[in-house]
Amino acid sequence: MTTVAIFDDYLAAFSALPRAQQRKVRDFARKFVAWPGADSWRLERPSGMRDPAVRTVSIASDTSAVVLKPERSDLIVMLYAGRPDEVVDWARERAFTVHERTGAIQVYDYARLETYLRQMRGAAESGVAEDPAEPRRNVRAALAAVSDDDLLGLGVPRILLPAVRALRTRRDLDELGKYLPAEALERLLKLASGFSSAELAPRREPTAAPDDFERALAHPDSRRRFAVVRAPGDVEAMLAAPLEKWRLFLHPSQEELVRSTFTGPARVLGGAGTGKTVVAMHRARHLARAVFTASSDRVLFTTFTANLAQNLRELMASFCGPELARIETVNLHAWAVSYGRANRLGVEVASDSESGAAAYGRPEWEALFRAVRQHVEGRGGAPLYRAAVVDETQDFGPEELRLVRALVPKGPDDLFLVGDAHQRIYGKPVALSRLGIDVRNRTSTLLLNYRTTEQIRDWAVSVLEGQAIDDLDEGTDDQAGYVSLLHGAPPDIRVFPDVASEQRFLLETVRSMVRDRLAQSICIVARTHRELQELVEPVLREARLPFVHLERTSDREAGPGIRLATMHRVKGLEFPCVLVAGLVEGRMPLRPAGWESLDAAAREAHDLMERCLLYVASTRARDRLTLTAGGRPSPLLAAGPCDPLP
Repeated sequence: MTTVAIFDDYLAAFSALPRAQQRKVRDFARKFVAWPGADSWRLERPSGMRDPAVRTVSIASDTSAVVLKPERSDLIVMLYAGRPDEVVDWARERAFTVHERTGAIQVYDYARLETYLRQMRGAAESGVAEDPAEPRRNVRAALAAVSDDDLLGLGVPRILLPAVRALRTRRDLDELGKYLPAEALERLLKLASGFSSAELAPRREPTAAPDDFERALAHPDSRRRFAVVRAPGDVEAMLAAPLEKWRLFLHPSQEELVRSTFTGPARVLGGAGTGKTVVAMHRARHLARAVFTASSDRVLFTTFTANLAQNLRELMASFCGPELARIETVNLHAWAVSYGRANRLGVEVASDSESGAAAYGRPEWEALFRAVRQHVEGRGGAPLYRAAVVDETQDFGPEELRLVRALVPKGPDDLFLVGDAHQRIYGKPVALSRLGIDVRNRTSTLLLNYRTTEQIRDWAVSVLEGQAIDDLDEGTDDQAGYVSLLHGAPPDIRVFPDVASEQRFLLETVRSMVRDRLAQSICIVARTHRELQELVEPVLREARLPFVHLERTSDREAGPGIRLATMHRVKGLEFPCVLVAGLVEGRMPLRPAGWESLDAAAREAHDLMERCLLYVASTRARDRLTLTAGGRPSPLLAAGPCDPLP
């Protein structure tokens, strides 16, 4: 029986096609999955192909596809789609191999790779001097003690061993990373961050033969970019949201967390952009689909704010099947209010705070959670939920987490808690173990940032440099080994003498941005609604640019327009371009009423939360981050390089 798989480049190519061609490609994919071995498919091999297993298929006069059909195999992989001439150019230079040591499928663009290797040899022969402005990490020193055999074991292709040996700096590694398989690049980045090759070697090394693509397809590193298509309906779902690759492709470390069986509560840590929420969503689906499968089994998926819960509900609905009916995705504060009223517990909270964003410091919320927990503990009968998945755990307080513990009976796979104390913007540190949630020996950390560039990540982390950050229990989280796979420009930090100058810069910058990208790919962030209304809105109105406040609107549901959000609201979102405005002394960090009466510990805790807010806002940027101040700049801007203008 023929196995059909899809390569992530196929989805990317599909998303870039005009709608008329998309319809043709979608129809082809559906039929191809249903009848992959049909004689009507004319698999052609254009001249000059690097890989004899790569073929082209004519879909229409203006549209073709590329497939991989290895000899002596019942596997066919859909690789790419587009105009016929473009398809042939793409196919001619691609080669697909099974790595000799790891057994994973790897992909090469030979034309670009050969050009890079020639340039590298030329630079080595000319003795190009190192740039003193290079990043701090010395990649050459980190790799000096690693043997070629160890590099092969990490997934480095043999053809690129000389290029790896020639590396000197992080910039060199970023350049080579354009040609390295993703798994090899990330392991080299971790080597440069201080890990040993023994720590990074894959846990298993399948002995797949060089042409055994079917076995190689099952390798965790292969599943980062290849997904098996089991039915025509599967490919329809894939093409319905081709850019949302998180639905299909998980990093091996993420997939392991999703599918593992834990003997009790499990904790997952990770910096911004490491895919914690993606893991949480897949885990909730896995629990309902494969672990707690009875019709009466329910899984609670909860988070801190109502806005985040709404985002999660939309995302879960977009990639779950029938199991969605048994997954309740809800903001815990709204759940507690509903339960309290349904059971007439007599504890009410102010209606404007039911979102949970203002829960801390309000005694009525603690009273509500306590009353609900006590009622749940005394109700008897079947448990309300078989498992709970908690996102943004760092923002929950003791009473909220005690309630979560009470909602689920203790046992294997009962609680799955995801969080990052570097992003704590509401609550105070808590120790899970003191709340009856024992995560000993069941803790994992995600270290790869997929969202932001290394330059943005590095600056954002510097905002919290020197601060003691907890690990949601009684230890600390220093983010050792936390790196980004992407490389780009450093954050653009601008300080102006006054607000008017800052606004002129914002106007020019936004006008420039919208010339070559959709307005909704831009988000302007400020500390409070006041800055958005007084500093940002006049600029956009003058430019006659549409904008949308995300205060009570989800980004997915909002119409076209530049997004405006406070630092609190932007939590959980990401955008290609982010501008953080109004970063002046007195507004960032923002001092609360009664600041003078606070003791030293309370002031330190508040300042740390303000730093976390700036960290959160900065790490929403995927490609470009701009930070501005009109007047005396916030002291937090001193954490990174500042580019003042006259």
